[in-house]
Amino acid sequence: VDDRELSQRLTPLLLALLEQPEQRQQMEAALAQLAMPQAARAIADALSTLVQAQQERSRKSS
Repeated sequence: VDDRELSQRLTPLLLALLEQPEQRQQMEAALAQLAMPQAARAIADALSTLVQAQQERSRKSS
């Protein structure tokens, strides 16, 4: 969507959502199912594991 079109299209959608609390609640529930509150922690843990594995491989090949 072009930036110029965005505000023209987004404004009516947002105004409609303000008038439809049921729709907002459905969207909120769907978002809650997708949310990963600990995502940053999980990513950091995975990166730490990868770094440790790489360091061990480097030590073994030295």
